[in-house]
Amino acid sequence: MTLYRRLRETTWKILSTRSSGGRHADTSTVVSASIFALILLNVIATILGTVDRIKAEYGAVLGVFEIFSVLVFTVEYVLRVWSCVESEEYSGAITGRFKFVRSFYAVIDLAAIAPFYVSFGLDLRFARVLRLLRVFRLVKAARYFSALRMFGEVVRRKREEITVSLALLGMLTVVTSSLMYYAERAAQPEVFSSIPDAIWWSVVTVTTVGYGNATPVTVLG
Repeated sequence: MTLYRRLRETTWKILSTRSSGGRHADTSTVVSASIFALILLNVIATILGTVDRIKAEYGAVLGVFEIFSVLVFTVEYVLRVWSCVESEEYSGAITGRFKFVRSFYAVIDLAAIAPFYVSFGLDLRFARVLRLLRVFRLVKAARYFSALRMFGEVVRRKREEITVSLALLGMLTVVTSSLMYYAERAAQPEVFSSIPDAIWWSVVTVTTVGYGNATPVTVLG
């Protein structure tokens, strides 16, 4: 085995959270724990960055930390794509890597760093929206929890049933909201002014987080 191949195999064993035992187990644990900690710190930094006082005082520090984090996550992503062919599941220099980048966790890894690169050169307001997507790096932490990985596996296996359920829920929401709109628009034109407003009522009612500002008053409603 060439040095290049050994290096690639070692990299995959260290980065693969599914590997157990072996001489690289301790290194893998340290790397996983470090990345997990960095993810949590990123989420905290993103949340704190929305506080004007903290942003004004520590904005530069948060900016440097963001750049450092993106570099680490980028290197991690590139190394995963490079070394994934050492797994039987992703064998094949091109087809294996293409299959890997389409996997759930690889998509999450890419989504964790993409907003940083995409936001360059864009309108400042749109860039801020993209940067706020950094909070979804918390999903990246699912890779390091067996229970969450199991949840992801269940979602993958039952994706057809889940898709049908969500589609049915969406259709029922639109239908009931439309009926509510036509029932209430004359009595409350400012509350049920459109079907999207009625959809908002439907969502907050079903999820029991309504604020009381959208309540039917007619008998039919």
